[in-house]
Amino acid sequence: VLIGAIGLGALFGAVQLISISASLGRKLTTYVFGKRLDPSATPRLYDFVRGLAKELGAKPPDHIVLGLDLNFFVTSADVGLVGPNETLNGETLFVSAPLARLLSHEEFTAVLGHELGHFRGGDTEYSLKFAPVYAGLSSAVGALASEEGSGSAGLAKIPAIAILSYMIEVFVINESAIGREREFVADQAGVEAASREAMASALVKVSLYSGLWAQVESSNIERLKKGEFARNLSSIFQNAAKDDVDHESIDKIKTEVLKKSIPHPTDTHPPTRDRLEALNLLPSEITKAMLLVPERPAIELLENYTAIEEELTTVWNSFMGALERMEASVEPTDDVAESFSMTAVR
Repeated sequence: VLIGAIGLGALFGAVQLISISASLGRKLTTYVFGKRLDPSATPRLYDFVRGLAKELGAKPPDHIVLGLDLNFFVTSADVGLVGPNETLNGETLFVSAPLARLLSHEEFTAVLGHELGHFRGGDTEYSLKFAPVYAGLSSAVGALASEEGSGSAGLAKIPAIAILSYMIEVFVINESAIGREREFVADQAGVEAASREAMASALVKVSLYSGLWAQVESSNIERLKKGEFARNLSSIFQNAAKDDVDHESIDKIKTEVLKKSIPHPTDTHPPTRDRLEALNLLPSEITKAMLLVPERPAIELLENYTAIEEELTTVWNSFMGALERMEASVEPTDDVAESFSMTAVR
């Protein structure tokens, strides 16, 4: 009976591994909250991006998506748009509307040069290969660990879990090292597209204001609960950024910025300090002037940008309102009421 139980556990583990390995090469879909820009309706931005891609010797994106998330990225994965329920195939460039309100034209050029540098270096194709592997290995460990199994059957799965966990650890260490170098090379593409100073100030701005967006979102959720609706979250963020820099000392700003990494949907970027050092820029060279919101922000490259931002805000408000109603409709039982309450507070 003992040998049989161990055999069944091992067989289950083997079946799980075979099932997961069959999915390792599948193309994943990246889901974002945003709107695909129509080239015919926004020719100025598309022409600018295509011209920049040609200048850098990079492949231009098939699609440009404008969204409210506080990051820029490129991907060759399929992109699922939350809201319009649309899936984009090919290469996609995601542009942050809130950040485009804070960047100057030259800083925006540096950021887009960085992203197109990923296309030039084939980084997105590389990501297409490693992402399914990482997801598959993680799923395999989760499936083995979560399935019920105690005693001998459970013991039989331990070697498979240990081996897969080790494979994930080795994979992450090596991929992180490669990803770090890819970011430095992409930063140089940003310098090539604009200038060292523009690339550096863009990095500092994105790092500094990445936490401010969460405050804007939180405040808007509170307004939604009162039945109040913001028209343009991107504009609200821009105004909050102006006040934020005006009231903060440059020393405090430097301390916060230099230890941060820039959020990204597929990997972890090096800390901003390391990226500035690679650009040969000293912390003492960071000035408050580098962080100010420009009078002519890069968002003006986009035709009718205010209307698009308001459309995104309306969809976001509807989505968050529906989420709030769903949470309010949940009736926790007495035995889980305390746990549910603590979860809601967090």
